[in-house]
Amino acid sequence: MIHGLSVDVEDYHQIVSKNYLDKDIAPSAEVERNTLYLLETFAHVGVKATFFVLANVARAYPALIRQIAAAGHEVGVHGYEHTLIYTMSRSIFKSSIARAKEEIEAITGCAVQGHRAPAFSITKDAAWAYDILKELGFVYDSSVYPIRGKRYGIPDAPRHIHRLTNGLYEVPLASIKLLGFSIPVAGGGYLRYFPFFWTVYAMKRIEHEGRPAVVFIHPYEFEETPPSAFPYGVPLPLRLKLHNTLQAFNRGKRHRGKLRSLLARYRFAPIRELVQHYAHCLTEKADFLSP
Repeated sequence: MIHGLSVDVEDYHQIVSKNYLDKDIAPSAEVERNTLYLLETFAHVGVKATFFVLANVARAYPALIRQIAAAGHEVGVHGYEHTLIYTMSRSIFKSSIARAKEEIEAITGCAVQGHRAPAFSITKDAAWAYDILKELGFVYDSSVYPIRGKRYGIPDAPRHIHRLTNGLYEVPLASIKLLGFSIPVAGGGYLRYFPFFWTVYAMKRIEHEGRPAVVFIHPYEFEETPPSAFPYGVPLPLRLKLHNTLQAFNRGKRHRGKLRSLLARYRFAPIRELVQHYAHCLTEKADFLSP
């Protein structure tokens, strides 16, 4: 079975500076360095992926985004900045995502088909975003975790690729049912924190159900310098110190090894190829977002 491989191209330090220090900084060289590492790793094993790119990263490193596209990977939109959709108005979201799509398409010379919300922030309260995405010409979204989470998740959403009532395709992130609960697996911290045998177990469960797993990773997870070493320039609040400590766990060399094991064990493709493969058999439209 072919699974979906995706990279959320965002800069860790830019995001935590905004969220914890209320300070806007430019994307750091770390995002470029580790995205290049991923490009090299993917090229070595001959795999293609979808790179969901923040437009402010694309603006800072346009040559990097062109290199992603030139290598045959899909480039999607991850927003303009890492702003949660359910905190935005409809008009602000529409203008920012339209601008992000336009700028990324200008850099790559390729039409953008896919979108992933920052922090999976299309929830039931932000379901209005789907109509805006469809209006702007997106073919699919990959933002929904079919789980009951604190910050994100739509627990009654299908766990397989499905078509929404407006015609947009939704490609949910990987999850499994365990003891009656929907558990997120095989992406981000769920891939990095837990041992590899758990990921293998989860992938086996997903394959047994006849659906592809959608895996996601971030460039910063492969950085070998501890997050605390970044020159923030101000004393760090305790919350950010704790966050940096948590984010340092299992990243760098250990996560690079886990990624190599994952790529050696499974077959992967960009998200758009999953949509193309499954679209012909999706005759029913999902209405789980209706009141």
